[in-house]
Amino acid sequence: MRSVFKQVAILIIAVMINVTANAQEKGDIAVGGKFEIGSGDGLTNIGLGGKFQYNVIKPLRLEGSATYFFPKKWRAEGSVMSSKISMWDFSANAQYLFFLSDKFVLYPLAGLSLCGAETKTRNTNNGSWYNSSTSKAGLNIGGGIDVKITDNLVFNAELKYKAVSDWDRTLVSVGLMYKL
Repeated sequence: MRSVFKQVAILIIAVMINVTANAQEKGDIAVGGKFEIGSGDGLTNIGLGGKFQYNVIKPLRLEGSATYFFPKKWRAEGSVMSSKISMWDFSANAQYLFFLSDKFVLYPLAGLSLCGAETKTRNTNNGSWYNSSTSKAGLNIGGGIDVKITDNLVFNAELKYKAVSDWDRTLVSVGLMYKL
């Protein structure tokens, strides 16, 4: 009886390994750039970034991205303090792909992010400067669409909400991806 049990167990494990190997064939790889607008907490700024995508299996894609948001001047009404705020963001997202046609792909996304901001503040009364920086971890949720332009070039548009402690932001981006 033990011999039959061992043989069945080995057969089940062999089938599972074969199915897993077939389901995780090496997927597509793409790299590209993006233009992004971030908004939240009374601050809207523009950023440029890059992305790397890897299809784990046909409907599941992993994406890593980095964005730098250009300095934005900010001044509270009636304040003697004037600030410049620059920001950065690193994100890792999982995307589940819905193939609408050969040309269009829709996807929801979820992931993690690490965000940072640097603030340079000047007292307009005496001209002194103060610098501060902070970074926080957050969660991403959103969705996007890919539009195939050629076999290797894809236009991408995305809407993402970034939940970060005391620093939530809505991000809208457009970009181009090149499939390797």
